[in-house]
Amino acid sequence: MKKTLLFLSFILLLQTNEILAQTIELPSTLYLCETGSLELEGTVINTTDTNITYQWYYGFSISSANEEIVGATDPLLTITGNSNGLGYYKVVATFSDNSNLIGWVQILKSDYLSNNNYEFVQCNDFFIDDLQSHNYLFNASNITTRYYVTESDAILGNNNNITYYQVYDYVTILYLRIEENDGSCLDIIPLEVIPDFPTLFANWVPNMGDCSIDATDNVFDLTTNDAQIIGGQQLAVVNYFVSYNDASNLNNPITNASNYTALSPNQTIYARVYDPNNTNFNCDPYLSITQFQLLSISEPTPNTELDYIVCDNTSGSSTDGIGAFDLTSRNTLILSGLSTYQYNISYYNTLVDADTNTNSIASPNNYIGSNEVIYVRVESSINSECVQISEMNLIVQDTCDDVSVNLLSYWSAPRPGFTYRNMLVIKNNGESTVSSGTLEFTKDPLVTYSGATGLSTDNSITTTADGFTLDFINLLPGESEVIYIDLLVSTSANLGSMITNVAEYTTVANDVVIENNSSSLSEIIIGSYDPNDINESHGPEIEHVSFTEDDYLYYTIRFQNVGTASAINVTIDNVLDPKLDKTTFQMLRASHSYGIERDFDALTWQFNNINLADETTDEPNSHGFVYYKIKPLAGYEIGDIIPNTASIIFDFNTPVITNTFNTEFIAPLSITENSIKSDYLLSPNPSKDMVSLSFKSAQSSIEVTVFDILGKMVLTHKAQQVFSIDLNISALENGVYFVKVKNEEGQLESKKIIKE
Repeated sequence: MKKTLLFLSFILLLQTNEILAQTIELPSTLYLCETGSLELEGTVINTTDTNITYQWYYGFSISSANEEIVGATDPLLTITGNSNGLGYYKVVATFSDNSNLIGWVQILKSDYLSNNNYEFVQCNDFFIDDLQSHNYLFNASNITTRYYVTESDAILGNNNNITYYQVYDYVTILYLRIEENDGSCLDIIPLEVIPDFPTLFANWVPNMGDCSIDATDNVFDLTTNDAQIIGGQQLAVVNYFVSYNDASNLNNPITNASNYTALSPNQTIYARVYDPNNTNFNCDPYLSITQFQLLSISEPTPNTELDYIVCDNTSGSSTDGIGAFDLTSRNTLILSGLSTYQYNISYYNTLVDADTNTNSIASPNNYIGSNEVIYVRVESSINSECVQISEMNLIVQDTCDDVSVNLLSYWSAPRPGFTYRNMLVIKNNGESTVSSGTLEFTKDPLVTYSGATGLSTDNSITTTADGFTLDFINLLPGESEVIYIDLLVSTSANLGSMITNVAEYTTVANDVVIENNSSSLSEIIIGSYDPNDINESHGPEIEHVSFTEDDYLYYTIRFQNVGTASAINVTIDNVLDPKLDKTTFQMLRASHSYGIERDFDALTWQFNNINLADETTDEPNSHGFVYYKIKPLAGYEIGDIIPNTASIIFDFNTPVITNTFNTEFIAPLSITENSIKSDYLLSPNPSKDMVSLSFKSAQSSIEVTVFDILGKMVLTHKAQQVFSIDLNISALENGVYFVKVKNEEGQLESKKIIKE
């Protein structure tokens, strides 16, 4: 049952000695209920003409609203919903002098209300303590809902509406009165209230894993998890499934759960707890599903071939032959690519202690020792029987080398068919001359090495199939060798692809800080670009398990004078995000002489009197950069995002705001890819205009953000109580974009879309 009320009025404003403009006061848009009616008022106001004639017209668009409505010659026109009155209405008022005045109004359907029947499923018990929490109308802020026990009370809108209810029978009918706040539309919806059995809960279980040399053991007894998953719940059983959808719908359970052969090395299994006597599974099945992985674990082979060398003076004396060793700094090297998420490392003074896992070195991050052998135990965190033990040589030397390598992009981002540059910096951080050394540069397959400049006379480069080797001699203490590497990007490279180049110092026999002997730089292939930007060398995503407490984020802020005259002074302002540890900030390099100030989290670089050339006069010398490293604060987790933005001022011009580069810590795809992908679907992809995100269940609060390949936010959308979201990307430039979705539970999977 629906009714429509419309009140239209006008006010004539009379002002002394002032002639008001003649007008027709029609609203631009009105909403019509399905069975309601509207009265349109097309009377000309502010006129003394008493011989005005009127004619109404109709059409599906403004341009087509030329169909004359027969007999509609009165300024008042009534339209009804059941006569299909949606569209555009035009009234033409003709004055006695044959001049015209036109008024428009668009009539849309009021789509808040629906006369569909609903099932109102009440889980856990027979008492509904908050009826308003079961609101069936989303994104309707001008709607009032009230519940009634009888239909007659709902129709009359009496004051005996209810907010809670005791369900006495298995199926009960309540009546929901839905009404627009202005009284223009209302509907009465009968609701079937069906009490359901208590919701069952699936408890978490750890991943399962067997140990083998080649990680080929893949037979598992899933039923060993039954008791922990059920957790003592009565009348509950557990079944196992290979997909989330099967678990949710109780389809295709694994029949040989006690002797199951994994389909892949890191397969995800979904366990569903349910009551076999209960046929209604609508009460939040998501709580009754848990997941774990079947991991074929490689038997660890600790990499301890390289001796751990420190200088004699690290323990406070330069002559006692004793040094301070941070054994934990070798963890990543020892695992040789294995995940710190899956393996634990401990250190021992004797082989017996390592075998029995007793008396481990208490302070491995500050072990005081001399020339000796210690023992490293690597143990799987999933299967304690998967263990390997290896020796490590600790050496204290009188003199030590410390050569660092940094690879940075100071010029422009890579673009298909164009040459771009990397800067390679080799620095002697030690106190003695490095007589000779070799560095290997390995390029990405998507680029071609075109040459290098800046090489010192006594040093040499030898081109290889994958890049080049650089041999240097007599690198003095504090001296740097700076090489500019030209790289040509393939014309067939796709926008959005990642290019990663690596530089590694290979002469490390006497080097005491192996952590800075290599540097990698990841950049995204783009189309057009802004020369003033900020980037981080790892790229937009970092696997959480591969980033240790000893690792840094390496930021490059680039600027270019695109004006028509040289820039005398350049200032860069960079406010550090609260998730960055400002105490670990280290300035590494800049293109010009500079001064730097740090005020709490604010960094400011001053380039005074550098006379930076403009690009039209001297393009190669119109560029500049700063390059620094900093650690994130301890405690960063999967899904955490660290944004970074800079502001660049050329002389007294308006500041140029760079892109915001977002660094996100992600879980390894081999661990979480299957589980995360089930959260939502994105289609079509590629797309020219509209992209739809579909969710498994209604999202009470959802935020969707779209970033371009430089990390700049280009689109955002927030919604509540939705199953899907439509994004209009028609205004975006063609290319690759990243979609990030966040709900109340946290960050969902980030996905890539292509705008055609």
